Amino acid sequence: MQERTTYEEDNMLRLQLTKKERNMAKQLGTMSNLKELTHFGDFSALDANTVDDLQPSRKKPKKVYKKKWGKKGFRKGKR
Repeated sequence: MQERTTYEEDNMLRLQLTKKERNMAKQLGTMSNLKELTHFGDFSALDANTVDDLQPSRKKPKKVYKKKWGKKGFRKGKR
């Protein structure tokens, strides 16, 4: 892998990975994600001191825009 990196840096190009190398990289990524998922060291979410810590934050209301000309077919003054 070190030889590949030095070759790519010296010649300023990227070599295409083989299927085997891509699968190995994908498997390593999956294993590291699984390791993070099964790590139970952080209990800060369960350590709420007040009731405010337990309630979710309030969402902003969506803005409602009025149409400039009203509904189509119901214009004032035209018949």
